[in-house]
Amino acid sequence: MGQHPVFASLAWIRTVAIVCLAAVMTLIAPNLLTAAEIFRAGDGIWEISSRSLPDCPGLRYEPQCAVNEITGGCWRSQSLESLREQIDSHPERRVVFYVHGNWMPQPEARQRALVVYRRLVGCANASPVCFIAFSWPSERREGFARDVRAKKSRLDTDSYYLACSIQRLQLTQPAGFIGFSFGGAVLCGAHHMLAGGEICGFQLPMQPTINMPAINMPAIKMPAIKMPAQISLIAPAFDRQDLTSRGRYHLALDENDSVVNLYNSMDPILKRFRFFDRDSSPIAAGFSGLTEPRSDAPLAVDSTIAQYDCRCIGRTHAELDYLTCPAVNLAFENVLSQSSLHALWPKQAANHVTHRDQSVPQTASVE
Repeated sequence: MGQHPVFASLAWIRTVAIVCLAAVMTLIAPNLLTAAEIFRAGDGIWEISSRSLPDCPGLRYEPQCAVNEITGGCWRSQSLESLREQIDSHPERRVVFYVHGNWMPQPEARQRALVVYRRLVGCANASPVCFIAFSWPSERREGFARDVRAKKSRLDTDSYYLACSIQRLQLTQPAGFIGFSFGGAVLCGAHHMLAGGEICGFQLPMQPTINMPAINMPAIKMPAIKMPAQISLIAPAFDRQDLTSRGRYHLALDENDSVVNLYNSMDPILKRFRFFDRDSSPIAAGFSGLTEPRSDAPLAVDSTIAQYDCRCIGRTHAELDYLTCPAVNLAFENVLSQSSLHALWPKQAANHVTHRDQSVPQTASVE
């Protein structure tokens, strides 16, 4: 007795679906590594999260970011004090912070952090690292323009939360910092505050003392934290003049030894960055490069600042595409403070920095 045509059709559809699912999983499986599979012995992988913290903290609000660590292949809740103790007890580990971009729910942000971590430690002669991912509330909201404006209004808050966390860690050794897109803005804002700066009323608080009055405490400027660091920006979504002497983050580079900026003059999202603030019409540093940090002139040859146009990746703003740019190796070597980068830097700057248009600095183009 033959099978009914309807059931035969359903069986055929099921078979095709299974085959298609197997093919898809084969393609995406390499990008879905678990924490246990991606973890390198001798490293530490942590997450500091501000996702549960308010958009507008009060004047005396002391942020308590959630802290998690990968142990036994799983994310487990920890404390910031535990992270500080681990950093102090493993001085051989290079501390590297990573701040993700927009439209990243927490599960995806964690997965992306592991991808970046694996790419980072894949560099030649990479020393043991303590990799710390800073996770901020970047879930996608309805309406592209509305979402971007809402996230821009939150960036200063998360810069403050990140700066407070770094201040409490009391780092005594240089560290590396990686920021993608809006993550670059969060990162530079935090460094500006760590250097004693203020953004929209956000400023690091004084360390509490026994005799500090509980009320009517006068505003006292927090002393700058001296913490030499290496910063690598990937498609940074902030004004290219924000690091100048009159820029929003003008103190951000005061204590930093080196900066790498990877931009893309074909990035379709950052090309339209000027439309999100019609009053100032900013040009994104991730689209045209940074201007000279201590003047309003285009970037001059500087052995501590290197910029590369990753136009070889085409019209894209996807972070995974930027990670295929050949210059990303220099960005990772920078945050790892590998000597090979510093040995090549002055020669590269002298050979590759040119200005075809004084309004839009053109630096090294990696094809």
